[in-house]
Amino acid sequence: MRGWLRSQAQTGYPGYYDDQGSGRNSCNYAGRGQRVFMNRAFLGTLLACATDFRDLHHVPIFIDQVGIRSATPQSLQYTRDVLELFRMNHIGFTYWDYRSPYSAKSLLDGDIGALWQDSSDQYHAKTLWISTISDYFKGH
Repeated sequence: MRGWLRSQAQTGYPGYYDDQGSGRNSCNYAGRGQRVFMNRAFLGTLLACATDFRDLHHVPIFIDQVGIRSATPQSLQYTRDVLELFRMNHIGFTYWDYRSPYSAKSLLDGDIGALWQDSSDQYHAKTLWISTISDYFKGH
């Protein structure tokens, strides 16, 4: 899924994105280097690059970090779609920065962490995010 991670969102999820895939990528997938409609089906085609490699070489897959800024429209749906694809394909993962330290970006509920720190160093939980992520860590 590396190709689109660096792209600039032009809308929420699902939505259109400029895919950043290039000739350097070893995986050919529909839409590489083009404007694509990012949805669960497209995410599945990106994940197929990894699962095909796993199956061909008999190796495990582990996704080091997955996540999205919570202010992105429909970011919870994106998270559910990605984590469900991981579960269906037996792929382990860690969630993106679980805790966001105090900064101008983390004062609001729109940063990447499931916990965010206010200017008085107090952490606040994004309970819906924690619940959503936890369900997938538990294997539900």
